[in-house]
Amino acid sequence: MPTHARKTEKRLLGTWRSDGPRTVREWRFRPDITRKKRDKFLAIFGKLRVTYTPRFRRWVMDDYRNRHRYEVLASDSRSVAIRYECPTTGEWLIEHIVFDGTGRYWIPLGYNREWFRRISRAV
Repeated sequence: MPTHARKTEKRLLGTWRSDGPRTVREWRFRPDITRKKRDKFLAIFGKLRVTYTPRFRRWVMDDYRNRHRYEVLASDSRSVAIRYECPTTGEWLIEHIVFDGTGRYWIPLGYNREWFRRISRAV
């Protein structure tokens, strides 16, 4: 990690949950995907909980748990760019988080996006 002072993005801090209904409502599939495959895939949304502290991000979904480092690269009035340490490869990846008011954000997933809603603020 760089030796410069860490940036903190207070809008991120706390716990967020995947907003399944909103994500599913907007999701677009290729035309050749069967209904059964779509339904199975869409069932994962709404389960993921993400908690941000100033240095770590924690993912919890069913029995899956992961904690990894992240840092804020840049932010503006509506978004923040972070880089995080990939839990499986150790590679540092960049993610763009776009806020929609104070209680929601979304992240791009290819041509789609996953929505999250705040469930608690950091203490």
